[in-house]
Amino acid sequence: MEKALAESRQFAKGDYIKALQQGDSLSADERKKIVTELSRLTGLTPQVIEDNDLRVDEGVFRKQLLHDQNLILGAYDARITGRDDDAASPYPDFDPSAAATRGPFSAGINNYIRGELKFENDLPYEILAGVQPWNYGVRNNYANAGDRLADIMNQNPYMRVLVLGGRCDLVCPIDTVHYALDHIQLAPEYRANITYAQFDAGHMMYVNLTDLKKMHGVIENFLTP
Repeated sequence: MEKALAESRQFAKGDYIKALQQGDSLSADERKKIVTELSRLTGLTPQVIEDNDLRVDEGVFRKQLLHDQNLILGAYDARITGRDDDAASPYPDFDPSAAATRGPFSAGINNYIRGELKFENDLPYEILAGVQPWNYGVRNNYANAGDRLADIMNQNPYMRVLVLGGRCDLVCPIDTVHYALDHIQLAPEYRANITYAQFDAGHMMYVNLTDLKKMHGVIENFLTP
């Protein structure tokens, strides 16, 4: 696994990004090499990669990786699979990892609130609440709190940041967090204040007992002076 991750990261930062930058000027031979390597590293068929012009988004990946088994991957945790209603649809109909956890999460929080905290209320517990329409106040841009984080860390040299990420998280992949933090305007001596920890599960890594135990240890070490 570590060897595969290392090869994938090297490919993503090297030959793959260079190929995407070239667009249609990429030669046929070079394009074939990229498709072959991307297929080897992702498990997708070369045809799927070609059909998506070398750019396979999360939904297509979830739908196509195990398509021959009529299975789709979870978005928040790709370890969890399921079967959607329409095998011919281009995207999954639901997130199997969300379907597997919403029931236990809801039961757990309601038992805690009513049983332990003695808070009685019939309001529904929203695991993922609708907050649309999104408006960040900037047009033609995306949400990014990196500059604000850098400002705070540059002003407070004692601030430390712990980043927890799951290897099977397709919603917030751990490498996108690395990329974002590698590009903030942070004083070099403060970069040591950022600590990363990677887990085998997904977005909610604590649903995996091994990761839960590891997370406890990581947080304990982080909080220990």
